[in-house]
Amino acid sequence: MNPWSNFILMNLSHRELSDWHRQCAMRMKKEDIMKQLFHIEWKRRLTSAIYLGGMILMILYDLSGMAWTRYGYEVSISYFLFQTLPIICLCIAINTALVIGQELDHRTINNKLFCGYSKQDFYKAEVLAGLLEGAVMQLVDIAVVLALGIICRYSWDVSVLEFLANLVFAILLCGTVSTLSTVLAIAIGHGVFSLLVVSGLTILFLYAGHETVHTLIQPPKATWFSADGSERDNPLYVEGPLRTLHEAHLSASPFAQAYYMPYAIGEEEEDKRSTSLIFAGFPYHLEFAIFDLAEVVLLFYAGSWYFRKMDLA
Repeated sequence: MNPWSNFILMNLSHRELSDWHRQCAMRMKKEDIMKQLFHIEWKRRLTSAIYLGGMILMILYDLSGMAWTRYGYEVSISYFLFQTLPIICLCIAINTALVIGQELDHRTINNKLFCGYSKQDFYKAEVLAGLLEGAVMQLVDIAVVLALGIICRYSWDVSVLEFLANLVFAILLCGTVSTLSTVLAIAIGHGVFSLLVVSGLTILFLYAGHETVHTLIQPPKATWFSADGSERDNPLYVEGPLRTLHEAHLSASPFAQAYYMPYAIGEEEEDKRSTSLIFAGFPYHLEFAIFDLAEVVLLFYAGSWYFRKMDLA
């Protein structure tokens, strides 16, 4: 304890000191309760069939792309990074819907409330568990990609700073998906229906994100539509208000970002400018982090307010 804390405690009355100790004890107890509930929910995710199946699917995807495929041109490790983010997003959504749907459908959440946990403890634990689930899956995927890249003797062509910046963006989008899935699952309430709606919306959002990314990465000119191999205007390239709309979708949607992250790492400056709604001159997609953080805060507090008002009887 520092001298300033000692001075404050020495000048407190007996009653004030008792109140101070009581508040500290309550704060410590609340933190212990939150940690305990989080560990319970995290272990539940860790041993779920969805989580384990997602891990196996990621590893098989990496193996098929890196070890079981031969390329006629030079490839680097960075080419394979973040390609499994859509799988991770889907796993987070399904797991969240399953856990919360079962808790609310079978009223087992009331057992937790009876044992001293609060609604807010449960809500925070589910959001954090989903975020950690996504972060761990992403780190495992990166470890597998790096190991296979070393074995296959692929090169590494991006800076550590660029890799870390994009890793932070990837984890942030996992947090946004976790928060959104938690809010949707709580709002729907019923187990099977919650699973169908949350997983269905996630697939729909991922499809929309894929279409946006496919549109934005089109070059203005291409040889694909030319019989003699000369460059011609690409009919798939969009510009004007429609392009701005796609850029806004990419900035605001974590599902679109999940498909774009493999392109973001090692991205050329010209490509970065052509896909950024704001901060076009910044070397990384900072707008992803800004929009994701804003959505997490907004969704978290909206869901927290709704859950407090929700009748669990």
